[in-house]
Amino acid sequence: MKFNPTLIKSTSIFLSTILIVFSCKDDQSNNDNNEPILRALSNDEQTIITSANDFSFELLKIVSNSYESENVFISPFSVNAALSMTLNGANGNTKDSIIYALGLEGLSEQQINQAYLDLTTFLLGLDKKVTFDIANSNWYAENLTLNSAFRQTLLDYYDAEVRAVDFRDTKTVGIINDWVEEKTNDKIKDLISELDPMIIMVLVNAVYFNAEWTVKFDKDDTQDQLFYLENGTSIMTPMMHNESTIVTAQNDQMRLIDVPYGNGQFRFTIVMSAYSTDNENYQSLNDIIGGLNSQVLNTLLENGNEMEMDLYLPKFTFEFKTELREVLEEMGMGIAFTENADFKNLFEESSEASIDEIIHQSYIDVNEKGTEAAAATAIVIKTTSLGPIANVNQPFAYLIREQHSNTILFSGKMLNPEE
Repeated sequence: MKFNPTLIKSTSIFLSTILIVFSCKDDQSNNDNNEPILRALSNDEQTIITSANDFSFELLKIVSNSYESENVFISPFSVNAALSMTLNGANGNTKDSIIYALGLEGLSEQQINQAYLDLTTFLLGLDKKVTFDIANSNWYAENLTLNSAFRQTLLDYYDAEVRAVDFRDTKTVGIINDWVEEKTNDKIKDLISELDPMIIMVLVNAVYFNAEWTVKFDKDDTQDQLFYLENGTSIMTPMMHNESTIVTAQNDQMRLIDVPYGNGQFRFTIVMSAYSTDNENYQSLNDIIGGLNSQVLNTLLENGNEMEMDLYLPKFTFEFKTELREVLEEMGMGIAFTENADFKNLFEESSEASIDEIIHQSYIDVNEKGTEAAAATAIVIKTTSLGPIANVNQPFAYLIREQHSNTILFSGKMLNPEE
């Protein structure tokens, strides 16, 4: 794997990608933390979770292939939430394409919204010592009227902040970015760099996670050790060490290491090749990721053994930012980005629109105390007709005239407004 110093924000290096899996287990760790209140998941919730996990693996696989020799960190949960909000404003084939990309065929719009609400409510109450915050927002062009049903769905199911803004005002970018920064505890900054005046809506999801290990690492035990890269070389990296009870599992291709946070409901789940990098049976991490899905993960977890072990884990901090348009086009959402997109349920007015870009940014810090992670996803929607906006942003000729007689009083041309 190629070391990419522009993406790493500390001297630590970890695997090309790391999987954080929030898994709900019935067995509890015996510690002084609060006991979680667990309940049976509904059929819709189970369907949502399975589909969301498959979406997660497919998203990770495609992004990983796009950054084949670079580190990657994403929040499929954030992308999923942003798309779930967006599908409520879509119609026809466009809505179907979003549901297909999410793997939620067979579920109605209302079932998807309700399952999202129930599941997020459940996740937010699992561990009082784990900070897990979810925030949603909708920013729409102030010269348009938000569809009342769409607005109510965002409020009722996604607890979204809904604000009318002027996308022609350059300050709007800063306002949205400030909101994201606040909701991610200052970890996601400058999510959006600029917004075209043709933009009519930005849907944003932000996620923040901060948890301590069930068994913390002693800083005095952190030492530089060799980390073996896929190209046959090795590097020195800070490696944390402790003795703790973890879950391990292995099949012919991959090994799973499952490390608990807090009361054990949230986990840091590592998946890597079952063989060392110098073994002829070693499979590349991209191949390992390509073979992951919900069934493989569930089988590994079901066959896992809980035992006391020496755990060595790299200490690292990492930031990542990407645009997901091509990824989601590959996953079946192509029509949503074209002039054939149908988002007529966004506004009361008839407004032709399509998704312009989907921006995703993330942050993770894994240290002796625990893990802090954050992510934000912005779905930027633009009008595909020139009706609502007239943007004079290029050289032009101009007249000053009297309308009734059509007498031209002045005329001119403007090549450079700064001269």
